[in-house]
Amino acid sequence: MEKFGIFELLDALSALTAGEQTQPKADDPAFSAPAYGTETPSAPNAGRDALGGLLARHEQISRKAKK
Repeated sequence: MEKFGIFELLDALSALTAGEQTQPKADDPAFSAPAYGTETPSAPNAGRDALGGLLARHEQISRKAKK
């Protein structure tokens, strides 16, 4: 019986991974747990500035839509 394409793909992938039996590096940040709350905001009022900008843009768009 002839092999299907998926079996050939699985055989090729298993051959690739059989040669790589190494563990991931411990210092790789992709494998470490996220640290919540450790980052400091860039500016203390960054949230207020963003909200103010959003509201100002919303007002401009709403005034334009009324015309």
